[in-house]
Amino acid sequence: MSRATRLIAACILASAALAMAVGTTNAGRISVNNRTFRATWTNMEFVAESFLGRETLRCPVTMEGSFHSATAQKVRNALIGNVTRATAFSARCTGGTTTVLQATLPWHVTFESFEGRLPNISALLFLLIGVSFQTTNSSGTRCLARSEPNHNLTGRASLDGTGVLTTLEAGANELPMSGGFPCELANGSLLASRSTVTALNSATRLVVRLI
Repeated sequence: MSRATRLIAACILASAALAMAVGTTNAGRISVNNRTFRATWTNMEFVAESFLGRETLRCPVTMEGSFHSATAQKVRNALIGNVTRATAFSARCTGGTTTVLQATLPWHVTFESFEGRLPNISALLFLLIGVSFQTTNSSGTRCLARSEPNHNLTGRASLDGTGVLTTLEAGANELPMSGGFPCELANGSLLASRSTVTALNSATRLVVRLI
């Protein structure tokens, strides 16, 4: 390889490295194209495990809310929005019923991390703080479950190559439970398969980018 060729190659590599560094440095904020959202799960699982066995309730669930701003800092634990309305459709539940404790709303949404390589990422990870619900199993036993520090609902928002939010998954383990025997002896968890996500009262898909 001639000296001129080596110099050209070195310049190209340096420019590429600089461009990557600039892109990574600048991608310090999250942007969304719409400040409202609505997530719908066909089946969300509410699970209680104790020495008596494992019980699973499945219910359709909808959550609605808003982001505090069209842009937010990409900082762990940063508060980026609230869930202001949540509904579990008990008439369509199996294995019992579930009721969202409305008095605990709004629930806080905080940024946690991301997956993929900056500035093009494949998913955003977040926490949903304050989630509270009551379950009633087929035998009539009622238990209360509420998230606490270190026991919050976790979420994963998957993005396609253009930043469109395609699906939303949620899950939490070992939610504290109360309500009498055997609730205090049970470990609660909440699991949700992928949901559809749009802007509130619209079919518009959410677009998430790092800027």
